[in-house]
Amino acid sequence: MSGSETWNNDKESVVYNALPFARTELLNVPIKSARILCQGDDVKKVIEIIFDLKDHPVDFLPGDTIGIQPINRDQDVNFLIDTLELSSNTDKKVNLSIMKTTQKKAAKLPNYLPEITTNRILLRNYLNMYSAPKKLFLRALVEFTDDKRERLLLQILCSKEGGGFYNQYVTEKGMTFLDLLKLCPSCKPPMGILIEHLPRLLPRPYSVANSSLKSPKELKIVFSVLTDESQKGLTTEMLEEMVEKFLKNKNNPCSVNLYFRDENAFKYTQDDLNKNIIMIGIGCGISPFVGFLEHKFELEKQLVTGKRDFKTWLFSGSRYCRNALFRKEICDFLEAGTIDEYFESNSREVDSEFKYVQDQIVSNAERFVNLLLCPQTKIYVCADGNEISKKIVACIEECIKSVCNLPIEEASDILKDMRRNARYIEDIWL
Repeated sequence: MSGSETWNNDKESVVYNALPFARTELLNVPIKSARILCQGDDVKKVIEIIFDLKDHPVDFLPGDTIGIQPINRDQDVNFLIDTLELSSNTDKKVNLSIMKTTQKKAAKLPNYLPEITTNRILLRNYLNMYSAPKKLFLRALVEFTDDKRERLLLQILCSKEGGGFYNQYVTEKGMTFLDLLKLCPSCKPPMGILIEHLPRLLPRPYSVANSSLKSPKELKIVFSVLTDESQKGLTTEMLEEMVEKFLKNKNNPCSVNLYFRDENAFKYTQDDLNKNIIMIGIGCGISPFVGFLEHKFELEKQLVTGKRDFKTWLFSGSRYCRNALFRKEICDFLEAGTIDEYFESNSREVDSEFKYVQDQIVSNAERFVNLLLCPQTKIYVCADGNEISKKIVACIEECIKSVCNLPIEEASDILKDMRRNARYIEDIWL
């Protein structure tokens, strides 16, 4: 890298290349409205944001995915600048290129990095400083660590013999590059090493929760916020702070950089009017289905022949009835006939008959399986990919086994076949 002149260090200087799965360019979109849907001692904080798309006409469907590009926290960027002693060159223009002396074959710059930038922009906008350092990175850091004990620690962590220590302190405890620098303050790698080894600061995906037929110039997302500050994601924290500022002063403009990702099967289209639809949403997973129902309602208003004879069922899971998201809107759709049946479950209500959506499915097993196995049926699931979605699959397989008197292997094969034919479609968050 080389640099001399001080460069304008604002958002106009930042260009994002090679956005993952992008079908649009990166759009700077203002927040139009925001509200906190629920919060409390025993529930996650849930936030709804509506973005203003009036300057960015984009065709989208409920269930489509956007990517929101985060930036690293100012305090962490400043910590790196100070620790790596970069303050004298922080805002000077640098030209990124491969060193002519490199011995790596076919070495090239990552395609997401700009050729001309500044150290501050690199650290703030492009490099993920919260990832766990890999062993190859640790090995490279040894050379730039003066303290003998710190150097020995890095050597142990990156060694084959130190695999147990690496798993214990890096993998299991989630040590980040920032944590490592605080543990080894004499470690001062140059920017070139960071560019080579730190992964990309990736956009965070969010599902669209509204219909463009109802509100073509608006884009709605809904997300939850973990109560443990140490577990909060970077993008979620950024959005939460923006919403707090917006709610304090709605005249203070707040905007984010986002783009629309490639289309996938998890969306409600006009073809779904000719299908039986089963939707299962847990917590915030109910929000894209509100968009589905908005879209269905608007499409049905356009029908010449009137409502078609297909069923729409919705299963929702929440902790408490009082915190069930969009309950009023869902009941309105139920009254309007947009959905035929609505099944609630509340995991922490003491007197709730149905704690989980699985309980509702089992209680209606025969009708559920008969509707599920109809050739014109699609099922959409939006839930936690680690646990809940697997439990839902297991529950449905057991119901198919019981109702159809089949071995569990055949019941499992039925769902696998539905997946292959885009009739069992999941939107899973991790």
